[in-house]
Amino acid sequence: MESIQIKTASKQYPVLIGKKAINELPELITHELNHLNKILIITDEKVAALHLQTVKDALIKTENRSCIM
Repeated sequence: MESIQIKTASKQYPVLIGKKAINELPELITHELNHLNKILIITDEKVAALHLQTVKDALIKTENRSCIM
């Protein structure tokens, strides 16, 4: 999985990209991004129709975190 850093005026955010990255989400969030309490999902209608529910289900496997879509 590839990580790209997005920098804004006040913060820096990782954007994770990769084949089958969805399968790695629960472990990644639990072990490497456990300091986060919110996750932002950015998608379009086509990708959302194909993958959004799977991503949401993967996030549910992690502790209670806010998920903004």
